[in-house]
Amino acid sequence: MNKRISGYRQSETMQGTISARTPESPVLQCLLFLGVFLVAMLVESAPPTMLAFPYMMAQLLISHVDLSDSAAVMAFSTSFTLPGWLVAMQLFCTGLATLITVVYCTDVERRPLRSLGFARKNALRDYLTGAALGVGMIGGAVLVGVSTGSLEYAGSSLRGNGGVFFLLLGWMVQGMSEEVMFRGFFCNSLVRKCNPHVAALISGIAFALAHMANNGKTLLAIPNLILFGMFAAYYMYRFDSLWGICALHSFWNFAQGNLFGIKVSGMSLDVTALRFVSKEGRELIHGGLFGLEGGVGVTIMLLIGIGLLLFTGEQAEKRKV
Repeated sequence: MNKRISGYRQSETMQGTISARTPESPVLQCLLFLGVFLVAMLVESAPPTMLAFPYMMAQLLISHVDLSDSAAVMAFSTSFTLPGWLVAMQLFCTGLATLITVVYCTDVERRPLRSLGFARKNALRDYLTGAALGVGMIGGAVLVGVSTGSLEYAGSSLRGNGGVFFLLLGWMVQGMSEEVMFRGFFCNSLVRKCNPHVAALISGIAFALAHMANNGKTLLAIPNLILFGMFAAYYMYRFDSLWGICALHSFWNFAQGNLFGIKVSGMSLDVTALRFVSKEGRELIHGGLFGLEGGVGVTIMLLIGIGLLLFTGEQAEKRKV
């Protein structure tokens, strides 16, 4: 048992929950999380949906797709690429979910921001380190794809009129939103009464279930999403801070979609600096229509990441003795 992780209940983050009104029952906490999650998703999705639906219908008509042919509509929606401005709007709207989660935790459960993992010490350093690791890890998955012949480099021209840099800000909002909800709120609430490993697994499963509606899911997509959720929890445990994993999550998505030009959890983007083309028949490696997160390359990177977090955490505890 990793002492660093098993001792997370004594961390500064968890000390902030001592006087909070967080439910004692893990089951009740799961139900409350589900309620907050559903409200947050409804609020954040309303503005972009009101624009995305008529835009997609217009594109269906322009492309002369037979709306009575469900197979044709499904094929169109699978290959449909969202315009950069609509993606940016979706990403920035996730900030509403962050706001709802923070308000619930601070005003209803009376939890300080520190209990969500928002450490003041070394926040900038942790964020920049996480950003570098996010790009490096997804870059490692791309390298696995290229080295196995599953991905092919197809150009380096910047497409999307430079909007790639504006989208980076959107991914920073989106990555933080999911980490605040699933790790800062849910996982840290569970750790009060659950083993930290169990809390990491439960929050990882919840994270994966939240992506069930995404297009192009593969055999490895859900296991990889669970692994990412667990990796994110261990990262938060290891550094007793949410800043690093917020940045890692944000720059992982940004690099995958807008740097390497690969689908992000089934979502296609038209704003990218580089382009990598997936080879047919190699979906197990590159993840097919779901993107790298549905393939073996990401599995390898996440397993290495979890192993390193557990190992370095144990070594850090030994140095304290």
